[in-house]
Amino acid sequence: MAGISDEFNGELTGRYPDAWDPEKWEEEFEKHPIFMTKAPNDNDELPPLVEAIQQLKYDPEVNSKADLALNYKEDGNENFKLKKYRWAIDSYTEGIKLNAEDNVLNSQLYANRAACHFHLKNFRSSLNDSLKAFTLNNDNGKAVIRIAESYFALQKYRECVEFCRNHKHNFSTLESIERNASDEQSVLEKDIQRQQAEEAKIRNLEQQLKDAVDERGIVCKGSLFDSIHPAAEGKHVTLNENNELVWPVMFVYPEYGQTDFIEGFNENHTFLDHIKVMFSEENSPNWDVSKKYKPNSIKIAFQTHQSDEMIPLNPKSKLRTVLSSKNFECIKPVKKENVVGIHTKKKVDITLGDCLACSGCITSAETVLIAKQSHKELFSVLNENKVNPENSRVIVVSLSHQSIASLAAKFGLTFQEAAEKLSSLFREIGASYVFDLTFARHISLIESQKEFEQRFANGTPVLTSTCPGFVCYAEKTHGELLVPYLSRVRSPQQIMGAFVKYVWRSQMRIDKKIYHVTVMPCYDKKLEASREEFLNDEVHDVDCVLTPVEIEEMLDMFGTTLSTYKSSKLDCLIPELENADIATHLGSGSGGFTENVFRHAAHLLFNESISRDAPLEFQIRRNRDFLEVNLEDKITNKKLLSFAIVNGFRNIQTLVQRIK
Repeated sequence: MAGISDEFNGELTGRYPDAWDPEKWEEEFEKHPIFMTKAPNDNDELPPLVEAIQQLKYDPEVNSKADLALNYKEDGNENFKLKKYRWAIDSYTEGIKLNAEDNVLNSQLYANRAACHFHLKNFRSSLNDSLKAFTLNNDNGKAVIRIAESYFALQKYRECVEFCRNHKHNFSTLESIERNASDEQSVLEKDIQRQQAEEAKIRNLEQQLKDAVDERGIVCKGSLFDSIHPAAEGKHVTLNENNELVWPVMFVYPEYGQTDFIEGFNENHTFLDHIKVMFSEENSPNWDVSKKYKPNSIKIAFQTHQSDEMIPLNPKSKLRTVLSSKNFECIKPVKKENVVGIHTKKKVDITLGDCLACSGCITSAETVLIAKQSHKELFSVLNENKVNPENSRVIVVSLSHQSIASLAAKFGLTFQEAAEKLSSLFREIGASYVFDLTFARHISLIESQKEFEQRFANGTPVLTSTCPGFVCYAEKTHGELLVPYLSRVRSPQQIMGAFVKYVWRSQMRIDKKIYHVTVMPCYDKKLEASREEFLNDEVHDVDCVLTPVEIEEMLDMFGTTLSTYKSSKLDCLIPELENADIATHLGSGSGGFTENVFRHAAHLLFNESISRDAPLEFQIRRNRDFLEVNLEDKITNKKLLSFAIVNGFRNIQTLVQRIK
């Protein structure tokens, strides 16, 4: 017995190879699906128990087709909640492939996949899946609504109206969609009629021009409305009220490689008429240094299309006479490289302030170099601080909520984590202070509320000017029409810029110059910071604007990611909130101006209090980027307030046409 006991005790005291290590009990618990605190990463090797459960969940020998399809549906639903729509589509697709003998379940899979496609703006795929879901189960309300919404998003308003009429007796929600689709169809038909009328007008004008040209015996091959030279872009022969042809004409000076372009040369004017203007004493071109080009001594010739022969013409000849000559032909121009430019009185400078923020080029680093609005300029200032500490500038960084959210989503962080890691990043490279824009955004919202009260009392609408691209568009294309309606309230970025440089700096008794950097969601904010009205004594309120894309480029340069940085609390402008998390406002990611001003105006002007927990009921107008919210009198149904959120230049142009 003693020998057996000793042997048994030896077995008890020995360790089997796969035994738990007591020193690593937390790590061992993390491998167990019941006790683990976080899900494994996509590329990690799964713990054996987790892998076994996963295989069991999708094992066709253990689960029926319906059970497997339901499991895939649940996976898709989880991904949908996390807004991982493409992953959700994969899960729903796997469930659909099983072709389970359950039409209700299959209908749900198709309807859910349609919802994912809709959120990804794949409206045609959304429509196809919704129709399939409806075919499998006519009682699937989500599928019915999604069909109508997809028709609407695809601008198939007739089909949308017809579908809603056929099914609204079972689904009352379709009534509002039907009304909107009917309204949009009416607008679309009017637009088509207007376009057709405009096209008919243009065709009639073109025919009049051709008849006038033929009547004068002018030989014309090709189009009267095409031009290759950049100066003549969009310019062509026209017919004035006296039935005279007015031509675009270019003079070429081969000796100097210069040109003059006359947009409107009346056929009954002589060449000498224009030469006297172009080469008068007070209007002599700067390239004619020797002043040898004199109106009465200039020789003029034109080149025939058949040879290189130059045909001289009398400067006193009328344009009509020359065009009707047998040696002259109007031919469709041939594109040539290295076309000479037009001479001007002074050099033409195109600056950042001239940009319309159309996203056509401003987002391309290869085509637009924004020298003083990039992370390279920030690094240059940081290097100057190191080289010359006595004249160093105090680096202040302000983070916008949208940029924080964007980077949080990119690196899988919470909003607060991303903000604090950005704070750590900027402090490590040399920033002295890092703020968020909550304070400035709050001031902007309050001022916007006050402005709306004043405008409402005067019966004047407000177009918010938070988007720099829209401000440029309004100023450069519809100045007299739109500018009077633009909001005069500064954006949070510019409020923060002025506050930091002229108020906060004084309160903090900082003697050195401030170099203010903002992190904003788009390149348009670089344009805003560069505007002349935000320049005081040759100093901008905001010196440098960075975007999330540039933050990622900085991280790539450092060979790291945002997740690897330690958390560092942001600085606070209000001492009482020093340790609080970043506050947010109601509304969309672009600032929530509609939400906040609408609620404030409803309460102040009409004593209608809207709970913060109650979402505003936005109605889709032309498309999902054209939303409207109204406050109506509960008795008379009269509109008391009407606000719209309009995104995209196409919708903005529609709004402008309605304002006209």
